[in-house]
Order: sequence, then structure tokens, then C-alpha cells
Amino acid sequence: SPTPDPSNGEWLPYPHHLEINLEPQYVAPLTPDRAYFWRHFYYKYGADIPKE
Repeated sequence: SPTPDPSNGEWLPYPHHLEINLEPQYVAPLTPDRAYFWRHFYYKYGADIPKE
């Protein structure tokens, strides 16, 4: 998966350490719904959400 630019908006790094086969569309603009999805995803699987 491509690595998103962390300085561009609210992107979270793709959790490569979680063995889940997902290919998020990083080229799509990050909407509040997508941001919510990723935060929920991280919380659900117990991953730490990176802080700037």
C-alpha cells in the first residue's frame, strides 16, 4: 500500500502490523466519515493512534 503524507490532513498510517488484507483508497479525499472509520478501526483492533 502507498504511504499517505502525514502532513496532508488527518491521515493515519496504514496498520501494516495488523494482518488484515485491506487496500484503502489513499487517493480519495479524507472526509469526516473516513476519518471516523479509521479512528474506529484503530480503536476496535487496539492499535495506537499516532499523535503528531
